[in-house]
Parts: sequence; structure tokens; C-alpha cells
Amino acid sequence: MAYQKELITAVNAAKTAGGRMEAHFHNYHVSSLIVQNAGGVVLGPDGRKFEPMKRGIIAANSNATMERLEKLGILKLCSRLDRISPR
Repeated sequence: MAYQKELITAVNAAKTAGGRMEAHFHNYHVSSLIVQNAGGVVLGPDGRKFEPMKRGIIAANSNATMERLEKLGILKLCSRLDRISPR
């Protein structure tokens, strides 16, 4: 059962990378490689540059989508949630 969440996360990352989903929020670093290799954009959970050794990512299928997320305040929300979530 534990692998199901990881599989779903990987599938959603692939959908984001392929443009079938506009954005996806999760904590798995492997998915960041899928998105980046497909031309997507990945930021850290604080909305700053992605650092592989830190927990969490925000992935989007394009810079335009990431900019929309920022305008909607989603990046700030993710940053706040990251600061209060248990490690």
C-alpha cells in the first residue's frame, strides 16, 4: 500500500510534465526530474529555487503556469504550509 502514494505522485508528475495537468504539489524529488526533463518548472516548497536535499517541490508544466500560481498566491500558501508541517 505504501507504494501506491508514490506511484500516484509519479503519474501526476508525468501528467504535469506532459501538459495534461497544469500543476502538481508534492514531496517527492524523483518526480522533479521527470518534470524538469520534460521542460517543466520545479521550485522548492518555499517557492524559491529547488534544492534536491530539501523536502518538497512545487511543479508546473511551464513558466507561465508557475507565474499564474504566484499571482494567485499559491506559492506563498505552499511556503506557509511547509513551515508548519511536521518533518
